[in-house]
Amino acid sequence: MKHTKILTFMVIFTLAATLSISPAFSVPQQANFKAKEMTTVSIPENAKKIGDGVYDLGYKVHDGQILQGTLYVFSDKEFAKPSGAGKGGGGTTCYSYITSGAKWRAEESWGVSTINAPAADVTGILQTAVSQWENADNPTNSIMGSFDSFMIVDASSIGVTMNDKNEVVFGDIVDEGVIAATWVWRTTAGPPSQRYIAEWDQIYDVVSFNWSTNGDSNSMDFANIATHEIGHAVGMGHPDSTCILETMYAYANNGEIIKRDLHDGDIVGVNRLY
Repeated sequence: MKHTKILTFMVIFTLAATLSISPAFSVPQQANFKAKEMTTVSIPENAKKIGDGVYDLGYKVHDGQILQGTLYVFSDKEFAKPSGAGKGGGGTTCYSYITSGAKWRAEESWGVSTINAPAADVTGILQTAVSQWENADNPTNSIMGSFDSFMIVDASSIGVTMNDKNEVVFGDIVDEGVIAATWVWRTTAGPPSQRYIAEWDQIYDVVSFNWSTNGDSNSMDFANIATHEIGHAVGMGHPDSTCILETMYAYANNGEIIKRDLHDGDIVGVNRLY
């Protein structure tokens, strides 16, 4: 009898201890989780909104050149304007540019910090996204430089300062509903034929959103979002709010994979730019 009581007490104690340290439900690590020293960014207070998900960052003098910065934020579709929801589609006029003529005129490598990355092969997916844009150009054109696996990414510079590197990080975007953001710095002076992109940086929010690589209905598909963000790095902007079929449409939602592949306006736009 005594042994039975002791055994019963141990079972109850073990069960109670387990319940006290186990969460009531499991939260995916890639969402609602903030690691120490995670990169955190927000839309600057002095940034001027000039379009749907587009902010003017003003000018900086860098290496003797006057450069203008633009911040593109890619938002959850629930934040889309009602006027653009469910209307229109796509087409050969559904594209826009960061600014007329601004593009890469020399290849530059780019790097990725996989710290807090939501998937094992984010680098490979980003490389595929780059290929989507380069292969859409006819004839196929090497628009951007190659991925540099040796690049030391300075996450602290993202959204803060230029450092002559094109970098991708994973962290926390404070602003509500923003899935990812890309900063692009380019020249604006002179004729369009002489304007060029000098630097780009990207961050993907792994705190507020779940991520997947298979189109999971409860997660943002990384390839879907990355192909859009790389479009900004190439020089593409957000098209009209009715162009909902385009990769560069300013909004996305869980489970969406349509932006993995470029649509008519995306293809025409990159061909006319390059």
